[in-house]
Amino acid sequence: MQDRYQTLENVGAGGAGNIFRAWDRKLNREVAIKRVKDTDDLLYKKEIMAALKREAVALAAVQHPNVVSLLDTGKDDEGEYMVLEYLKGEDLESVVARGTFLDDDFRRLMTQMLEALAAAHDRGLLHHDIKPSNVRLTWPFGGAFVAKLVDFGLARSKYDGLPIGNSTGERSWGTPHYMAPELFDGSAASVQTDLYALGCLAYFILTGRLAFKGENHGDIKKAHRAHDLTRIEELRPDIPAAVCHWVHWLIQPDVNYRPLNALCALNALESLPRSAVARHGSAAAPASMPEVLFA
Repeated sequence: MQDRYQTLENVGAGGAGNIFRAWDRKLNREVAIKRVKDTDDLLYKKEIMAALKREAVALAAVQHPNVVSLLDTGKDDEGEYMVLEYLKGEDLESVVARGTFLDDDFRRLMTQMLEALAAAHDRGLLHHDIKPSNVRLTWPFGGAFVAKLVDFGLARSKYDGLPIGNSTGERSWGTPHYMAPELFDGSAASVQTDLYALGCLAYFILTGRLAFKGENHGDIKKAHRAHDLTRIEELRPDIPAAVCHWVHWLIQPDVNYRPLNALCALNALESLPRSAVARHGSAAAPASMPEVLFA
């Protein structure tokens, strides 16, 4: 790897991977290098190395403008690694910290995420961990934001021979606040479980609150199952009621009452009436753009 990629700095870590900013000597550009964390647990290391390979295959299969791009893969003395595009921007948690989304920005984000999911689902791939920290916004040339879905480390494909569902062990497939109720029972995941997670994300960016809360894993699970949440229209009267209803459609506890697929949800969103409020909000580019590596 050192012949082509010069590692510049460790800029973060997620799940089981370390993220490095690096320089591609061959193409003269900054890139992101993702490799698994070092651990003495050899069985776990083998598991996460396999996950890294699956993530690379998943990203290579999707190739969508709203999904982080895979540029290269390789193996050196430290093990397997992926080379990803280097993005300057913020994750959704940072954006929402400045203010919740208004109608136009909300629609723009949801449209891009649904198109990304439609592309992934069309290739038999489920993301399995949609949440604010896994959606990144960039502002190319200072214009409107572009959203990128990142971190396919928990992704599952119908082609990889692995169970598409929740783990029955201690390591669950997903983040509890964004997991569909059926996953807590170990049921098989589906495109509707990704849509449920996206609905929870939509709730968060409109309200600044988690849709389903709890002091512990058990309480969060109960909240999902009981559909225990405050309606968005009670918190955001400025958002069209139809848009609020659309979000609640995605987070129905019964999978049979959610949209059939991402394109179905997208078509419904595009038909909804628009808000008359000002067309600006938290998704405007920050005054000082931080350099954050998204992978």
